[in-house]
This record gives sequence, C-alpha cells and structure tokens, in this order.
Amino acid sequence: LASRDFFTRVMHGYKDVFRIAWLKMNATNWLSPERPGLLGMSSDADGKFFGPQMLHFWPAEDELGSGERGRPLPIYIHQKKKPGRYWNDVLTFPAPLGDCVPFRITQISFSVRHDTMQVWGVSTSHPRLLETLHAVEDLWERGWAQARQTFLDARSMPLEELVKTLGVEKGPRVSKSDLAQVLSEERQHRFATDPASRRGGFAALGGVWDLAYSNGFHATYEIDEQGQVLVRGNVDGTGFGQLYANSSRGFTHVLYGVHSAGKFEVLRLTSQETI
Repeated sequence: LASRDFFTRVMHGYKDVFRIAWLKMNATNWLSPERPGLLGMSSDADGKFFGPQMLHFWPAEDELGSGERGRPLPIYIHQKKKPGRYWNDVLTFPAPLGDCVPFRITQISFSVRHDTMQVWGVSTSHPRLLETLHAVEDLWERGWAQARQTFLDARSMPLEELVKTLGVEKGPRVSKSDLAQVLSEERQHRFATDPASRRGGFAALGGVWDLAYSNGFHATYEIDEQGQVLVRGNVDGTGFGQLYANSSRGFTHVLYGVHSAGKFEVLRLTSQETI
C-alpha cells in the first residue's frame, strides 16, 4: 500500500487505499451517503456543463447543520489540476447510490440531461456559496500564477523543461512547439525588463476595462500602473497576467499569463479611448 505504483495501477486511487487500510486495522470509517456532484460552469445557450471537478457533500440536517433549500452541504472539491476560472455552478445526480449515472469523469463538457441531472443555479439560489467558491478558486489561481512566474524567472531551467512543466495548462489546440515559442518570447520580455522600470509605465492603460469579444466572450480587465492585470470572467487560465511593451503588428503591448499557456494577447489604446 505504500507504493504509489501499486495503488495507482492496482487500486482505484488513494481513497480505496484508505478504505482497505482502515478495514485491515479494524478502524472506524464512514462513507457519505450523498453521491458526489460536479462543480463547473453551466451554459444556458447550448445546455452544456463545462470544466467539471468532483464535489463531495455532507448530508443536510447532520453535524454540520441544515443545507440550503434542502440540499446537502458541499464540503470539499476534488482535484483541481489546472488553471481556469470555472467554479460558477453545481450539478448533482438524484439517482441513488448504486445506480449508474450518464457521466464520465474524463468529460470536459457534456449536455445536461434534466431527467437525470440537477443544475443548482448557485448565482441566484446559493449566492453565499458562490462567493465562497470564487474566493477559494481565486486563492488557488494566485498560487498557480506565483509558481508559474517562479518557473519563468528560473534562468537555470531549460526551455524544454519549462514547456514540460507548464504543458498541463496549455489549451487543447496549442501544440508543444507553439507553446515553446510563446514561453520563449514571454521569457525574453521578462529577462529584458527591469521590474522597477515598469512602475508608472502603463498609466495610460491603467483602470478597469469591460471587454466584449467578437466570439461572445466578456471579461473585466483590471490593469495597474505596473502593467499587472487581473481578469474577472470565465477565462481558461489563472486570470493573472503581465503587460509588456510591444511594437509588432501595430500594437503597443502584449499580455501573457491571463489565459492558458500558449495563448497571449496584443493590445493598443485607440483614439476613442478603448482597448
């Protein structure tokens, strides 16, 4: 049981390892009678649910108190492995334990079947839960962004190793060669720019910007005078980025870090004071 190779190849992960270890030691253990649900983002436009992580529950009216609207209490989120701000809604399966449900954990998105699935609509039905989810997700994304910057600034780390380390966060349409090129360019900007020289250098772009993209995507960009960017919206990356001066293709700045690895944006301020 102490071998990672054993419990990942023979067992079904560490939860089964714990269960068998407790049985072996005749230790008291408890299995929640609530079926796990999913945490992600629902879309009314096409009836799909995106980016799910497993969400575990504690029964309502138990030691932790009553659940809102008679629903069980969410207690922890299982395995967020890559950046992306998707924690906006909860989906549960009313089928009793022991019955199969129409979902595979490897699915990134799937169509909601209202006869076998329930979408909570937490923005209106559970606003306090949504506030907590956003706060926790923001903390996770900040940690990832800080670690990412540390790797980028590590001059001793070869580009090949950097690509391998950050490859987990790249978009599905980004090749490894494209990722390597973008990371190389981002590193060049970071190494060529003294952080102290950024102070006040982005005053013209500083402020809060509500951006609407031609593909229907909306986001709010908060830019400070040092070019640090915080994005509020359903982005597929950490939402934390850094602007750098840029002079190609008629744009004055380039932005890295906000979206998933391998993606970047070029920006300029128009005469109409829009980005």
